[in-house]
Order: sequence, then C-alpha cells, then structure tokens
Amino acid sequence: TSSAGERAAAATAAAATLALDPPLAAALAMAQGRAAWRARDLRGACAGLTAALTAAAPYEVTIACHLMLGWILPGLAEPARARAHLDAAADLAQAGGDLVHLAAVENNRYALHAAAGDRAAARAALARFTALGRTLGLDVTEYRGHYNQAIVACWCDDDAAASTHAAAAHRFERAAPARFPRPRAALLLAVLAIRRGDHVAADAHAAAAAAALAPLGDEVGVAGDR
Repeated sequence: TSSAGERAAAATAAAATLALDPPLAAALAMAQGRAAWRARDLRGACAGLTAALTAAAPYEVTIACHLMLGWILPGLAEPARARAHLDAAADLAQAGGDLVHLAAVENNRYALHAAAGDRAAARAALARFTALGRTLGLDVTEYRGHYNQAIVACWCDDDAAASTHAAAAHRFERAAPARFPRPRAALLLAVLAIRRGDHVAADAHAAAAAAALAPLGDEVGVAGDR
C-alpha cells in the first residue's frame, strides 16, 4: 500500500502531464499536501506544500502553505525553516492588511516558541493572537487566546495571570454557551482555586462546569468535574 506522500507525488506527476493552469496546479499541490498531513505523513505534506509555493500560486494558496509549513516543520526538527515560513506569511499578511492570517501566524508562532521552550516568546505570541481576535471581533479567536494564555501561565507558575485570562475566557462561556459549550475555562478556574486553597470557589466553578455539561449529556465530563 502506498503512503499518502507517494500518492501525492504520483498525483503531482500526473498533473504535470496535463499541463494544468499554473494557479490550479499550485492549488492541487496544496490539496495534496493537506491530504498527506491529514494522513499524518509529515514529509509528504511538506513536499506537497513546498511544491505549491510557485510564483503562479494565488495569495490564499501561498499564505496557507507558509502557515502549514510553519506548523508542521517543528515536528520534523526543522524550526529554522518553520520560522522562515511564518516570517514569510507575516510579511504577506502585513503587506495586505490581512489581520485574519496575521492572527494565524501568531498562533503558529506560539506553538513554535513553546516547542523550543521559549516561554516568554510563546506568551507574547499568544497575547498578539488574542489582541488580533479582539480587534477583528472574532470571539472564538479571542476566547482561544485567553484560554491558551491561562494554560501557559499555569505552566509558568504564574497563577495571577492564569486567573486573569481564565476569567476572561469564562466570560465568553457564560455569555454564549451555545458557541462555547465546553466549560474549559470554568474547570481551569476550579483548578486555580484549589491551587490557592480556596475550596469554596473551586466547588462553585466545578458546579458551574457540571451544569454547563449536563445539557450535552456528557456523563463522563459531569462525573469528573468535581
């Protein structure tokens, strides 16, 4: 059985014989790279995404490939190449005033810095990601930014910052439970309360999390919240 990478390479070769329009060929190569990535064939994914980065590639294809390569390459122990791709994506986004993709750059930079153990840089990237989500009015992005900042602050034993960001994320969960059905921030607030010895607050946050999970029929989640 051939790997996803081998299938992608074969499809690329077949496409070349069809003399496809160059922008379409670039989009096809990106699709092949994405398929390999979904199949967990990281090298095949990088091959397809790199092949898509031609001068004829449309903007959306180019920036998406840079972003994906910036995400995948650290897993292949190539952080320098990952950083270069994220820098290229940032340059493109900034030139076009594309704040949505710039937010994606910061999210991927966070992962790159975290993998390198650079806590300060990881937290700074998350702060920029969160701020861009707020500027764009993207509540899911801002929520993710606050929640991830809370998690990283916990890793850094900065419980004060963790509590601030967890509380900010919890406001989204309370304001729009249909959009944020999983009470991740409420549970994190419960953990932080336990860490500071406030068992009353911990019980209150855990009860709120259980109440949020109950309509979902998540018996395991409800049982584990306390």
